[in-house]
Amino acid sequence: MIFEKFFNKAYDEEVLLKIKFLTSIALFKNIKRKDLLYILENIYEKKYIKDEVLFLEGDIGRALFIVYSGTIGLYKKNGNENVLFSQIHSGDFVGEMALLEELPRTLTAIAMEESYVFMIYKTNIENMIHTKPKIAAIINYNLAKILSARLRNTIVKD
Repeated sequence: MIFEKFFNKAYDEEVLLKIKFLTSIALFKNIKRKDLLYILENIYEKKYIKDEVLFLEGDIGRALFIVYSGTIGLYKKNGNENVLFSQIHSGDFVGEMALLEELPRTLTAIAMEESYVFMIYKTNIENMIHTKPKIAAIINYNLAKILSARLRNTIVKD
């Protein structure tokens, strides 16, 4: 309780809102608030305007994108045109495979409205393995669970 009061007084409201947001992301499940502050300090934040491209299908993936606000459209090439595959909203993320491998993206991501995203680069996770191994282990464990669930859902749908 004392730590909570100190923590809440030590940081401005915007930082506290971002940390609260990170607690809702499955990738950061079971990570302490003080460690989420470390993560927040080591991720990139970017605003995208409507119709701005986050990444293109075929680009080498180097980062995971977490939608803080807005909507991102995920498109798949079908011949010469991009077809809307899915949409992601606040709290969703895309590009998790880029944290493990730097391979070509399988989709194109475009902001459908003004959107604010957090980006975690593969190099951030690699650095975390050496500087904060407990946090990195939790993230990697959560990532494995997420990928397993997504794979299972894909297999069940087919």
